[in-house]
Amino acid sequence: MENIRIGFIGGGRIVQALLDGLHEANYLDKIHLTISCPSANDDKSSLKRFSNMIQMTSSNLLLCNTCDIVLFAVKAKLIKSICQELEKSLDKNRLTNILFVSIVPGLTISTLSHWLHTENNIIRIMYNVNVAKCNGSYAIS
Repeated sequence: MENIRIGFIGGGRIVQALLDGLHEANYLDKIHLTISCPSANDDKSSLKRFSNMIQMTSSNLLLCNTCDIVLFAVKAKLIKSICQELEKSLDKNRLTNILFVSIVPGLTISTLSHWLHTENNIIRIMYNVNVAKCNGSYAIS
């Protein structure tokens, strides 16, 4: 797991809860984690408290070109354009070698597969916010 690079597209409350949980479990400093969000370079970003343990970028393409696992953690209204950008800009081989994980509510695996023009490398997770206290639960499909 130490050599696997993980990326989160999105930097909202659930990502902060995941980071809190990873930090509390003393795991955050043991993984290679990059987060892409529009406020990556904003000094007021609430993610800045993790800046010595994670990398931040505002480029989804940069994140996808450097990560093995990419977690979509954005609002449902943004995901289609993000997927279209990735599908258009990333090499097909690169797209098929990333494990995509979605926590976007209401978004099916088949829809993501259609937008990314890839299959067999997408999973969907339903979560609860207790991940921040290391007591979260997940349903995985």
